[in-house]
Amino acid sequence: MRKINLSYIILIIFFLVVILAVYVRTFFYNSITKETIKKVLLFQLITYKKDKMFIPFMINVKDTDNIKGFEKLVKDKNVSVICNVSDTFNSFVIVAKHKKGNKIYGIDSDNFKIKYTDSYRGYMLKPEDCPKARDNIDDLKGWIYVGQLEPHKIIFGY
Repeated sequence: MRKINLSYIILIIFFLVVILAVYVRTFFYNSITKETIKKVLLFQLITYKKDKMFIPFMINVKDTDNIKGFEKLVKDKNVSVICNVSDTFNSFVIVAKHKKGNKIYGIDSDNFKIKYTDSYRGYMLKPEDCPKARDNIDDLKGWIYVGQLEPHKIIFGY
């Protein structure tokens, strides 16, 4: 019977731990992005209730300037957020990505479904990454469904 070299087993275990650590870290950054989308969604819903319109903006987006006053929505400087609104200001699409994450997450106000599309680590959002918002149309068609958000749960916690 053949003897297994102990150093070989330790080396394999080391590589598995490294791969797992990279996966967990990327998952963590993607989770930060989803939480940021919820904060921005809450902001938009409150704004709509008050002003009867949604507000377009960009935060930490490549080759653009931040609009003053919106930076407080995003605590992590590595998270980019774009919010496009429809011509009637009654519908919006929010997309967000963490620079160290590997997915771009989005939500459409017409159905409140969180969806994602694949990206890569190190990529920063550009304005063209966010689809134009249109009333009563799923603007994130072709993106992969993650889950349904219910605005009342975000606002009231139930």
